[in-house]
Amino acid sequence: RESILAAWQEWLDAEHFEEAHALAQEMSPLIDRVTALRHIARGAERWAESVESSLQLNEMANRERQLAEVRERWTASGDAYATLAQAIPTERDYPDVIWTCAQHYGRGYAFERALDWVNKFIRSEPVEGIPRAWVFQGRMLMNLDRLPAAYESFQKVVTRAATDPSVFEARFLSGRCQLEMDRVDDAEQIWRSILNSEDLTPSA
Repeated sequence: RESILAAWQEWLDAEHFEEAHALAQEMSPLIDRVTALRHIARGAERWAESVESSLQLNEMANRERQLAEVRERWTASGDAYATLAQAIPTERDYPDVIWTCAQHYGRGYAFERALDWVNKFIRSEPVEGIPRAWVFQGRMLMNLDRLPAAYESFQKVVTRAATDPSVFEARFLSGRCQLEMDRVDDAEQIWRSILNSEDLTPSA
């Protein structure tokens, strides 16, 4: 077991992601299934981070290909965390795994799946993180062009979590929703209220 885990870590550190992934898939049953799934998920995340960090933006044609690869890798990481989440519904870190899954699907532009998993996160009633989840939910709904539902998500933060740091992003994005629904005056009113807020610093 120690040799397998050491080999997996060495491959991961050397960015030999295909080898690390293949080894993690073969860990069970010598290593318990949940531990193996955690390694698969972590490896998929590191793979996505590596591809994203090496993204080159010099040539448009190459950029499009690389962006597609980045999104593919984040979606694959979302899949890995989804499989892990399904295996640990009673574990303490279950909400964290669900949240990570939703975020990675979002980064992979798998918006429907991201929305499904952030909804699971909200239903799990975590100790904290609901306001930021409503913001994320609204962003995914905007990406799916479901603007009224997105606006409703942002308004939940404004009305139910007015003291949470997420409220400023929620208010800003609610203005974007209004603008995209051709409610220009309402959008301007929202944004002016943000600018006139005494709670904001100049940098914000």
